[in-house]
Amino acid sequence: MKTVLAAWLIALAPAALAQATSPRPGHYCLRTELGVGETDEEALIANSQKLDEGPQNRRSKLGLLGVDLDITEDAGRTFVTFTNYMPDNGQIVRTSTPAPARKAADGSLSFSFTDNWRAPGQGTVKVEGTGVVLTITRTRQADTFAGQYSDRQFGEFKLNPGTCPPNR
Repeated sequence: MKTVLAAWLIALAPAALAQATSPRPGHYCLRTELGVGETDEEALIANSQKLDEGPQNRRSKLGLLGVDLDITEDAGRTFVTFTNYMPDNGQIVRTSTPAPARKAADGSLSFSFTDNWRAPGQGTVKVEGTGVVLTITRTRQADTFAGQYSDRQFGEFKLNPGTCPPNR
């Protein structure tokens, strides 16, 4: 009997661990200044195209990058939506519809999505400290020039739970 109970507890341990480390439903966000001390050629080109500030300010900052993530549950299913705002041109990348998420053995969420530029992508959300890390990538280029330019808005973002100040 003890052997059966021990085997049962060992079998349940990974599921309990995954449950404990899964991102919780709620809103997560990031607001971070872009362009401060940038030496990346692409960032400097983007800075030089701003017309409303003097040359000194153009080299120092682009503005606030805003990333928002919502994790919801409905009828036992988990859904993910994200929005990513680029400060220098007002460009936005977001999920076109809530993306169904799957829980992995390590508790992270993985999902497939189509963005607002009609390009498919993959994403993961995993717990890190008190927040989450959102990783988003495209699996195919967008068809439009503006959509292709939005590729720079994909990557890895550390988000905090709760509400951030408005991005704009």
